[in-house]
Amino acid sequence: MKRKWKLWMIAFVVFVMTDIMMQSNRAEAKKRTFTVSSKTIPCSSSYRQKPYYNKKTKQYYMINSYMRRLSTTGGTLKLKKGTYKIPGTIYVPSNVKIVCANGVKIKKTKATGTKKVKSTKFLFQMISEEKASGKQNTGKYAASKNASIQGNGKVIFDMGNVNGATAVFVGHASGITVSGVRFRNKKGGSYIWIEGSKNISVRQCVFERKKDVSGLKNRMAVRLETSNQTTSDFSGKWYKKDNTVNKKVKIENNQFLGADVGIGTTKSVVLEKNKQTKEYYQTSITIAANTFTNTKKAPIYAVLWKKPTIKKNVVKRNGAEKRASAGMLGFGVEEPSFTANQISRKQY
Repeated sequence: MKRKWKLWMIAFVVFVMTDIMMQSNRAEAKKRTFTVSSKTIPCSSSYRQKPYYNKKTKQYYMINSYMRRLSTTGGTLKLKKGTYKIPGTIYVPSNVKIVCANGVKIKKTKATGTKKVKSTKFLFQMISEEKASGKQNTGKYAASKNASIQGNGKVIFDMGNVNGATAVFVGHASGITVSGVRFRNKKGGSYIWIEGSKNISVRQCVFERKKDVSGLKNRMAVRLETSNQTTSDFSGKWYKKDNTVNKKVKIENNQFLGADVGIGTTKSVVLEKNKQTKEYYQTSITIAANTFTNTKKAPIYAVLWKKPTIKKNVVKRNGAEKRASAGMLGFGVEEPSFTANQISRKQY
């Protein structure tokens, strides 16, 4: 009897494990991979039939059509070498990877070729188009999850000197990675703007010098903010300004070339209720192994950060740049950890 019972239990366990593996394989099989070029047409004919589909918008609508296709299953969109002109915003849903091949250039443009469609100030937003069409319905890390933008080889995101434009907005998102991209030609705005998000990674990117624009928010290559009603200047209708803070942001192995501010926060969020003051700290920010060259104001500009880790960064200056720069500016920073950083061959 005991032997039969043991055999039955073994058979049951094998059956359960097999079923779990089959379900996992079926779920993985649902994820799709598409490879496109700058000449590929949208995967949905509805885009091609619209009067606003023209030579200036076709690449924008093509990429967004695949984002919509992948929004239900997740998967990967691979971009072949070429130039993609994007006047609007590409919405990246959960569980989607955008992989750019060597030689890809994504350029922010203003011209749409029609009065029915206006250009936007964002190249990418990490949220699905469906959610982005709603009104103040997304907060608390409920935008895209587990999505990424990856460059392989020489990949350029050219902001085209569009005034106030941002390359990648990460708001209320989680599990987002941006890697291997060279950002250039920003005029105001930020290359990457992270607000009210968690588990974010920015690595192996290059942020080039940009045109000077007044205002601290326009001077940061990577901007970290809290989603507050008063301090946040993000204008998306879908976005809840609910005091969600950034958590677990890693910015590693990047190069910052001639930035006013490499990485920073513009404003503190301190609220008073029932005579009690509450400060909203961004937590567990790691800035590691980055190189800051010829920074004008400060490589790091921290405001209300709790327990940030700043290690193995190099701040250097060549002979062409003589303006003074602080190693780090901090306001309301609690328990920071500094390890093995260097400024002009000196430890600090």
